[in-house]
Amino acid sequence: MPIYTRFFLLLIFVSSPLFSTDHELLQATDVNKVMQNILQQHVSQKKMSEQILKASFKVYIDQFDPDRVYLLGSESNPFLNLSDKQSQQFLQNYYKNDFSAYYRLNAVIQSSILRARKIRQNLMENPKQLFLYQHTEEAKSEWEDPDLKRSFAQGVEELANRLKQDIIRFINSEIHHYGAAKVQKNEKAVLAFYESKLREKEEKYLFQTTTGRDLTKAERENLLVTHILKALSRSLDAHTTFYDAAEAYEMKMRLEKGVIGVGLVPQETEDGMIVARIIPNSPAAKHGQIQLDDQIIKINGKEIANQSYDQVMHSLQAKPGTAISMVLKKPASPDNNYISSVYPVTLTSEAISIDEGRAETSYEAVKDGIIGVISLNSFYQGIHGINSEHDMRNALNQLSQQGKLRGLILDLRENSGGFLNQAVKVAGLFITNGVVVISKYSSGEERFYRDMDGKTYYNGPLIVLTSKATASAAEIVAQALQDYGVALVVGDEQTYGKGTIQSQTVTDNKGSSYFKVTVGKYYTVSGKTPQIQGVKADILVPSQFSQENIGEEFLEHPLTQDTISSVYDDLLEDIDPNLKPWYLRYYSPTLQHKIRTWRAMLPVLRKNSAQRLAHNSQYQKFLTNQDDLSKVTTLSSDSKIPPINAKDLQLVEGLNILKDMIDLQSLSKPAKVPPKGDKIASGL
Repeated sequence: MPIYTRFFLLLIFVSSPLFSTDHELLQATDVNKVMQNILQQHVSQKKMSEQILKASFKVYIDQFDPDRVYLLGSESNPFLNLSDKQSQQFLQNYYKNDFSAYYRLNAVIQSSILRARKIRQNLMENPKQLFLYQHTEEAKSEWEDPDLKRSFAQGVEELANRLKQDIIRFINSEIHHYGAAKVQKNEKAVLAFYESKLREKEEKYLFQTTTGRDLTKAERENLLVTHILKALSRSLDAHTTFYDAAEAYEMKMRLEKGVIGVGLVPQETEDGMIVARIIPNSPAAKHGQIQLDDQIIKINGKEIANQSYDQVMHSLQAKPGTAISMVLKKPASPDNNYISSVYPVTLTSEAISIDEGRAETSYEAVKDGIIGVISLNSFYQGIHGINSEHDMRNALNQLSQQGKLRGLILDLRENSGGFLNQAVKVAGLFITNGVVVISKYSSGEERFYRDMDGKTYYNGPLIVLTSKATASAAEIVAQALQDYGVALVVGDEQTYGKGTIQSQTVTDNKGSSYFKVTVGKYYTVSGKTPQIQGVKADILVPSQFSQENIGEEFLEHPLTQDTISSVYDDLLEDIDPNLKPWYLRYYSPTLQHKIRTWRAMLPVLRKNSAQRLAHNSQYQKFLTNQDDLSKVTTLSSDSKIPPINAKDLQLVEGLNILKDMIDLQSLSKPAKVPPKGDKIASGL
């Protein structure tokens, strides 16, 4: 199976600064309890049904074998073509906590894994048939979602051919990234890496650790229940999801840009549990002795050889101030004369902030000032006051110190979402007052999220750079700024198309079951939702994702697209009558008016951009994946803020469009921007 890059799509309302360290293994009786909690919150599915159960078997299979390289049609059909009588029986069994059908399915999966391993072993005995050293378009498949409509193989021979092609695709992908020379030099290592990545997933269905240890009965039940909950929750819609503890931990770090613990992230390998990541500025990083690939032997005096990954993770996540003692082992290497050594370490748990993936700035000098770029990869908030809005303000201040900010690009191309309130606040930096997003729930209830500070932090030429990977909360920002006319959207024809709202328990420290559930849809001030259709680009400048099947429309069980009434003239219908006088006095007078300046320029801007792209041979090669652009030089600058990356051709074209906007603005009087108001009093 190709090692796909997955886009992690979120839209979340609440946060909590701690992660629960109380972890209990799941039991079969928990399935009904957890699903009842999810169904109570879901936007449309309110109780378990035969249809959900039927869908769950397909999801179970899809999650295990999305590329159809394990199961035969004869093995999958009995679970994919259930009769009405079988569905009724499974529903009765569900309420009796009888999940034997899933046990039978998992047994079939286990057999398919053992068969696939034998086939792969035979294929790898003759590596010449695999290493063709020809980079092909199939290397691009790493960016694609798998084709879940692909038929299953009808026989073992067809299955073996698929596995062979899958290995070749992986090798081509490695060649694409690292070059044929490096791959040719490391054929055995490439195949071993491919095999190890597959086994990481396979072991979870074989109920073994990566060291080959059989899980205990309780651990097996916990793992199977996790698989069942993943399948059932995903059968409700494309984004309702159940997470295991490791997935929840990673998700929490991305959302909150922080974590509680000592800063070690372990990984199971054939050599045992090793240190796979050391978070910068954490107790582990500051200690200095711990290095990547060091093996973890003991935690708090207990051997971890027979502990699961989840158990080890939770042992490393004690409350701040708690001492955690460990024994680690350095692997043999030239640095230590090929002699491994064991050493003890005691670290104190603390709240650790994570700087990776936060707002980044760059710029280019232009006449009378600069053009700035702020890249934002998610909408986050967490410990130590870290959040997207604060980082965006700092970025604007940093850019203004380099010179007059004549134009700005907000780069959201690979921003897959995050916290709703942060999306509202970031959009609010570019408007005075007004509705940014409306959430609508299954009950018909609507909630309005407004910017109310009465001022803008930047009101000049603005481009939001997007791609098909721009999703969820990032689509809120792009569409809201497009609605108000304060920005032009430049990028792929449309964004991902995720207009649904999820509630989640990952950042809640009150339990040990982690899930997100779709509770509604969101709409921006125009009344449009990006659901399915995404945010349409004002000017088409394709990204590397432009030809890929990425987006909500390619997922199973997506919600439909619709519209509601626009709310540019905010009538405050949801506001308590006792609070309306304040809003009418301080909020309504400075509502953001719809700006038409930039849209009036679109015919000229589109024509200029299309001509540049058509005559740009490097861009055409970029679009056809013929050139890695390694010969393109980067702009030079003496500033601590780096210059705009000239290798990023999509960004450079955004820069050119922005220059056109500045030039056209100087030739005509722009539409008036509403006067700046005073910030509202704190606490309101």
